[in-house]
Amino acid sequence: MTAPQYATEATTIADKGQTSTAAPSEDWKPLGVYALVQGDEKTSNNIFQLAVNKDGIIRGNYYDGLMDTTTEVYGSVDKAAQRAAWTIGKKKTASSTAGVYNLTQPECPCLIHMGTTKSVQMLLVRVDPPKTPATK
Repeated sequence: MTAPQYATEATTIADKGQTSTAAPSEDWKPLGVYALVQGDEKTSNNIFQLAVNKDGIIRGNYYDGLMDTTTEVYGSVDKAAQRAAWTIGKKKTASSTAGVYNLTQPECPCLIHMGTTKSVQMLLVRVDPPKTPATK
């Protein structure tokens, strides 16, 4: 499969989540909270919070720390390929994709597709919830 075909397929997978009428009251399972980093970066201003329902629809939030904005995330899982794809907002020009199994790991490679002509490899690093001190 060529890079443009792979990017087009990611957009198609993500579009399925955009057009879904999945309700917030459905049974959503958290995939995790991830910092998005590039290369050897050690910090990130970009955070994804992702969840999936039984139909493979992805919902969540994207937080941009530089702009201090939160935008909804829409996407889905291609169950046959075990590939997750999502967009920030309802954009059709950019999508992100990662392997479903990889999203369960502490670090997960992902591709950010900007149309079909440019893709950038990034890393999703799982952000663990803060540890609460034991009550006495």
